Amino acid sequence: MQMTIELPDWLATQLTALSNPQEFILQRLIESFSLEQPVNRDPWPKFLADIDKYAVATGISDLAEHHDHYLYQPPQ
Repeated sequence: MQMTIELPDWLATQLTALSNPQEFILQRLIESFSLEQPVNRDPWPKFLADIDKYAVATGISDLAEHHDHYLYQPPQ
């Protein structure tokens, strides 16, 4: 495979000062776009697995059933 990358003149000048600019660019690309599986950064699975740690005793017996009332206090 062949790839062409257009660089600004100032960057091309700096890269030509390196002993092996192609290898340098290739290494930076490999580091930036690693083929390893991405780390799951979604916090919800861990939160839901540990949900008991976050439970709070409210003393309200019908909180799940009437949560909208307790959140928004609709007018009476």
